[in-house]
Parts: sequence; structure tokens; C-alpha cells
Amino acid sequence: MWHTTKAAGPADPDPLTTLELKDLSDTYRSLILDLGALHLSIQWLTHTSALLWIRDENTTLYDVFEPSLVSVSLQLPHNLGHLVFGREAWIEMGGTLSDESDPLTVLYADEGTFRVWFCLSRSDYVVELLDSPTFLRPKHYSPLFLASSDASSLSLPRRHVYTYRGAKKQLWSITPFPTNSQGCSDTRDKIVPTEITGVPRRRMLFSYIVQQTRKVAIGPLEYCGNAHLVRIGSSDVVVPCYGDPNLPEYYAIRDLMNRMLPPVLPGARRAVLTSEEAASLHDEIEEYGKSVSRKRARDGDGENEPEKSNAQKPKKKRLSADQRLALMPIN
Repeated sequence: MWHTTKAAGPADPDPLTTLELKDLSDTYRSLILDLGALHLSIQWLTHTSALLWIRDENTTLYDVFEPSLVSVSLQLPHNLGHLVFGREAWIEMGGTLSDESDPLTVLYADEGTFRVWFCLSRSDYVVELLDSPTFLRPKHYSPLFLASSDASSLSLPRRHVYTYRGAKKQLWSITPFPTNSQGCSDTRDKIVPTEITGVPRRRMLFSYIVQQTRKVAIGPLEYCGNAHLVRIGSSDVVVPCYGDPNLPEYYAIRDLMNRMLPPVLPGARRAVLTSEEAASLHDEIEEYGKSVSRKRARDGDGENEPEKSNAQKPKKKRLSADQRLALMPIN
């Protein structure tokens, strides 16, 4: 699970994870360490020179992934679960198979095949795009999606995010980059990422850039352009996303109600809700209120203190959109 960027890193250097993601990342880290140690032992026993073990030829490695973090997308009628996990694995996991009319599946079907080079056999193979390997662990996910209460609990474990510098980009990952290793036996990796720690890493965080400097931080507003207006009194307030915890709870709930209720045509009266619709609306609002309370409680843990500086404190000013995002609770 890698995040690449040219600008700011995550707001939280040690974010919360699910128990499944913790297990996957810890197992992956152990595999990396074991493979590196095993290779050193083989070198010592065979008196060979310092060679690198090849990741491309090792089938025990996998991609760390948590479907619950994108459960909303994977439960849509036109979901891409069959591309993420493969058709058979997606059905076995209990996912809903779409009609595969989405543009990406259509493109893969039109392209048909592509050639993949395998280092171990030193040859290439023709692979069907729609049936290409995913390098996930589909049998690990049971249940497929965690309950919302399990995915947002305050008792969830934290995992350190490793920071590396590549050729032109930063690399942020909850899994470490393997040492004494390379991707393929035929070619040496041109750039080996260098880990960044301590103060230099802290200065790369989104929260530090926004709160402590005058630099521009590339964050959620740039990646997710879905800001919308919420009416507060006689003013319209722009929020970066639905459920923004910086929005007062009363107005957030009212905004949720307006989005759940059927639209009202100009000159018409709003239809009366049935008992089932009213009960569903009540449950949604109650669950939303609980999630907001959990997020705000989590935001006060005080673990992400900014670096102390002798520089003169800036004057008080209105928070910008980026500053509000930097102060948001971490999911």
C-alpha cells in the first residue's frame, strides 16, 4: 500500500488501521525481514558475493489492501470488484458482480491481452487483461467488509507510515521497502528509495506544511474536488466533503436530511415520509451523530504535536480551507 506524491504527506504520521490491515501489514513486514535474513544466510553458507534477492520471483509477497476503506465504491451497482480481486475470487468473497459495462472493463475487454515479462523463466507470456493476477490475499477478508463501528473504533491499532524519497517523488507506505533486494534479476533498480526519519520527515507532513509554513500543501481538496455548499443562517458555507466534522453537528445533520429526502420541485410541497422512510432517516442520523462524536474524540488525543520553533508566532487569522483540513480528525 503505497502513496506517492510530490508535495505533502499524510496529516497523521501514525494513522489508525483496521485489525485486518494490521495483520496484513505485520505479516508482510515479517516476510520482508525473513527473506532478507534467509538470503544473507545462503550467502554465508555458500560463500557467495553480496547478491540481491529478487522480489519479482517471490510468490509469497502480496499487496496490503483493506476493502472496507472503499466499501462504498465496491457496493455500487457498477463496482470494479471483479477487476480488483478477479471474477472468481470476487464472487467467492460474496461481492456483487456488476454487468461489466463500465468504461474500464470495456477497455480491458477491447484490448484483450498484454505481454508480461517473467524474470524467473526469462520469457514473456500473454495474459488476459480481465484475468490478470492481482497479488492480493482474497481469502484473508472474512467478512468482506467490516461493520462501520469496527472500522471507526477508538480502540483500533495504529501503524507507522514509512517515508522514502525516490527520484522525483515521496513514497509513503505502511509497509517498509525491502533491503538487499531488487525488482528483477535482469535489471538493477536505478533508484533505491532512501528512508526519511525525524525532523525532515515531520516537515513533510500535511499538517506541518499548513500550520507551520507558508507553503502550499497538496491535499484532499486537490485530489477530491467534491466540495459543496451548506446553508447556515443567511450564508452559504463551502465544505470539502459530505460529513465534514468541522461543520457544526446541527447543520451537518440538516444537510444529511436534505440529501436523503426526495427532491422538491419548484412550487410543490414536500411529500410526507412513510413510517419506513422516517425510521430509515432516523437510523442514518443517529449513526452519523455517533460517528461525528467518535471522530471529534479521536481528534483530541494530542499525539500529533507540531514541532516547536523559536520563530515568532503568526498573528491570529481566519483558517483557510487547507488549515481546516489539517485540523480534521483522521479516519
